[in-house]
Amino acid sequence: MLDLGPHALFIVVAYGVTFIAVGALALTTVEDDRQQRRKLAELERKGIRRRSAANPKPAAPAKKATAAKPSPANAKPTKLSPAMPPAKRKPGAARTRKPRA
Repeated sequence: MLDLGPHALFIVVAYGVTFIAVGALALTTVEDDRQQRRKLAELERKGIRRRSAANPKPAAPAKKATAAKPSPANAKPTKLSPAMPPAKRKPGAARTRKPRA
């Protein structure tokens, strides 16, 4: 056997743990692939097709766009405006879009 010196036990255990971890990851990946393929086959049996299918079904008709409400006179003409003015916002709070009515 190889002479690994005074740290032989540590080296062997490290290799063993690494081998088990890599094997577990490989088995988990293979099992997840099988599960995803089963789900995809079930969806295709139900008639749900992938977008990349050879003969895709025509898309549903688009909905008509509704007119946007006029914005207040003091609003900035930007798409992303803060939910609250900067003075009232808490430090570190994220900016969010205003909710649509």
